[in-house]
Amino acid sequence: MKRITKSISLVLALLLVVAALAACGGSGGGSGSGAAAGSGGEQPTYVDTGEYTGDPMEIVFSFASSESFCSLYTAVEERITARTGGKVTFVNYFGGSLASATESLDACGSGMCDMADITLTNFKDRFPYSQQVNEYPFLGYKSLAMATDVMNQFIPNNEYCMAEFEAANIHPVFFVGVWGTSLVMRDNVDIKVPQDLKGKKIMATSDIENNFILAAGGTPVAQPPTEMYSCMQNGVIDGVMIGLYVTNIFGALQLSKSVYMLENSFTTGLRTFAVNKDLWESFTPDLQAIFEDEFSNETFWTEAKKFWDEQDQSHLDDCEEWGIPVTWIEGDDMQPWKDMAKPFGDEKLQALKDAGNEHVFEVFNQLNEAIDNYDGRFK
Repeated sequence: MKRITKSISLVLALLLVVAALAACGGSGGGSGSGAAAGSGGEQPTYVDTGEYTGDPMEIVFSFASSESFCSLYTAVEERITARTGGKVTFVNYFGGSLASATESLDACGSGMCDMADITLTNFKDRFPYSQQVNEYPFLGYKSLAMATDVMNQFIPNNEYCMAEFEAANIHPVFFVGVWGTSLVMRDNVDIKVPQDLKGKKIMATSDIENNFILAAGGTPVAQPPTEMYSCMQNGVIDGVMIGLYVTNIFGALQLSKSVYMLENSFTTGLRTFAVNKDLWESFTPDLQAIFEDEFSNETFWTEAKKFWDEQDQSHLDDCEEWGIPVTWIEGDDMQPWKDMAKPFGDEKLQALKDAGNEHVFEVFNQLNEAIDNYDGRFK
């Protein structure tokens, strides 16, 4: 294990405001932005290069996240608008103001919106292969960027995963991982192996994590993330097992006295940026090609990696500013965590198969092969 410090800083108050806006339905009192990509102030002049030969169209995009967390994707919209000579524009609704996070899938599939930012953990029963297989504990992803790159190579080429999106009547154009696990502790405690959680009250967000905490001798505490701060402040919990950014958004990080970062995420979630399938099939081939390129070219990946790194770094910098020691559990030190979690992962895969998902072990093995053999830009 090693202790590290980093340096860039985001103000916690800003994060809390962002979280509050998202919870209340985003910006502008919960209404959509009502503005095409690139709008606001003087309108840009677009040159028709002939790359897009179809008719003008306006695409309604429902984002679950607040606007400040969507700049990477609104930049993609602006580039698509430019490449189509201004013919294809976007109207954005942020913070769930058009469709909430739990409504986003059906909103996109039904055509209530044309595109949506969909977190598959909210619909895991409809995505056993895409989402639930990825929830196996401590898969070999080493970073959010790596997880995202693997997902965008693996899922579109797996027939069982893609059948789930077909059934929902959506066409995914990009996947991003919901990745990362930390132990944010109320006191300055020493944690090396799972058994060090013995006697501690730990808040987690999934059944498999709760079972893991029990096996380690701890007590799982079921509370929504919105209660994280008060639970930490009042001693209802001794710590939280969740992504570091979540603890910072909800204020618990500033109350902690020690943080442990696990090299591999306990579970991995997926978000997809998807187009209504009927609309996608109505796109001209050149427009489909523009969308696919803008969500996969080097400009996008360079901006994405920078965006994700800055987000992650900001929370580590807050730890440094507040004097909170950060310890990495990595390499061989991860093995006891993986060993304790493995029976719960195997049990979950078997339950998925028993429920009728007969290809679950096949998909799991193929996914692990893709991770083990990953030789991409973020290895």
